[in-house]
Amino acid sequence: MWADQFNTSFWARTTVALGILYAALSHFYRRRSALNAVPTIHWSARYSPAWIRWQRLRDRGTLLVHQAHLRHGPVVRLAPRELSVCDVDTSLKPIYDGRLPKTDWYQLAASYGTARMFSMKDEASHRKRRRMVAKPYSKSYLTENREWQERQAGLACDMRATVEKACREAGGEVDFGVLFFAWALASVSTDVFGADAAEHHLDDLAEARTVKVKYDGQLSAALTAVAWSRCVPRWLLGWLGYSTNMTCIEEMRGRADAASAIQAPSKSAEPRSTPYEHMKSQMLRGPPGEPQSDAKQLSRNQQAATASEMQDHIVASVDTSTIALTTCAWLLSLESNRQWQDKLRHESQRFEDPFSAVNIDNSPILEAIIEETLRLYPPVAGRQPRVTDKTISVGPPGHQVTMPAGVTVHAQAWSLHRNPTIFPEPEVWDPQRWLECSPEQPKQMNAWLWAYGSGSRRCLGEHLALSSLEVALVAVYGGFETWVTQKTRFEVKVWNVLQPVTRDGSVLRLHVGKATA
Repeated sequence: MWADQFNTSFWARTTVALGILYAALSHFYRRRSALNAVPTIHWSARYSPAWIRWQRLRDRGTLLVHQAHLRHGPVVRLAPRELSVCDVDTSLKPIYDGRLPKTDWYQLAASYGTARMFSMKDEASHRKRRRMVAKPYSKSYLTENREWQERQAGLACDMRATVEKACREAGGEVDFGVLFFAWALASVSTDVFGADAAEHHLDDLAEARTVKVKYDGQLSAALTAVAWSRCVPRWLLGWLGYSTNMTCIEEMRGRADAASAIQAPSKSAEPRSTPYEHMKSQMLRGPPGEPQSDAKQLSRNQQAATASEMQDHIVASVDTSTIALTTCAWLLSLESNRQWQDKLRHESQRFEDPFSAVNIDNSPILEAIIEETLRLYPPVAGRQPRVTDKTISVGPPGHQVTMPAGVTVHAQAWSLHRNPTIFPEPEVWDPQRWLECSPEQPKQMNAWLWAYGSGSRRCLGEHLALSSLEVALVAVYGGFETWVTQKTRFEVKVWNVLQPVTRDGSVLRLHVGKATA
């Protein structure tokens, strides 16, 4: 009895002492912290990151941060040393144009035991890798690459044929989530690895659905393996069946290597080579500005770096393009928005070759539909964290805060795209806002449109992604019309990356019919 009372008394005194110590340290830190003037997302944010981490585990972080910005303004404190900002001129520029390093959070994008360009934390490593891979993704390169444009047009014709077949044989219903996945995978893999190595399932949606399930499973397993690789040996992960490498992309890379091997041995990288061949060539030559190498084959580390980079390019492009196209089709199919289908169809039918890059660049309605969809539903909606390596100031007058080194700070597209001063009625999907505006408004809106990020780490594949979206929408809505039915069940989960979901296993089942005019 006496021992029990002693133990109870001891633990009670210990708990009280620790509580007093924690309160004293928190009070001392609160008095000294340079971030104390910043409004908090939750009362505990000044003392602990636990609350925001718990919300992120529940996939609620993006929406809760946005609500905090609505309440408190453009700068909000999320944790003792973490801020979220929502202003272009005074926040995005010093953070992202200022080239602050990335945080460890990006290591979730690592694979093959090596960092990708996307996950590289320091600016020097990122700049060196970007110079090695950027050329095939430039707008001028894609515009002048006639062979790639013809392949895109051929894929678009295949997709049209599949939709037309569905009109006749499938009761006029198509799962556009699967269709657009097949399109994104075929389009992106053709660009990255070449037509001989690409995954092409546009002519068989049943097969495309099977491939999508396989792809999603491999991606989920790869992300799980990367998350565990920090504390579990790679050999143990492999023994348990987890790999950071996706088999389907490995297969494409193998086909690309086989196609390259049967070419003439003396043939070097062509001006219109694929990103994969271009990066291999750059790896062999060595980084730009450094002495050229005479190596004939990639080292093991170079092979891993190239494979990791290409996997990142495929996954990032396929996932974001599928999300954007699926969401756009849903918005266009709502009864209140269906007039935009007619406008898009009439615009595309003005051209003899609607898939030409020149004609697409002269399609303001198509551009407005895509920009407004990316504004309201940006595929990458959540945070893109950086860490301060020096003292910097962010925030407009009245909200300005000076941050010391070691503070995590980030913006999110979901909040930037909903600034009512820049985008009146921000929750309304209205492509007209991009068409009927003053000459200065598009410049201002584009400055706040953050779907592809900003600064030196702006999305490398932006022009490829936009071209893929444009050609796919013209392919469908240039000759067909879609509308929702009673079976259509569609919603978008607002996580760090948007996630279109339904309850019946399909992604977005729409009724489709041949356009009458």
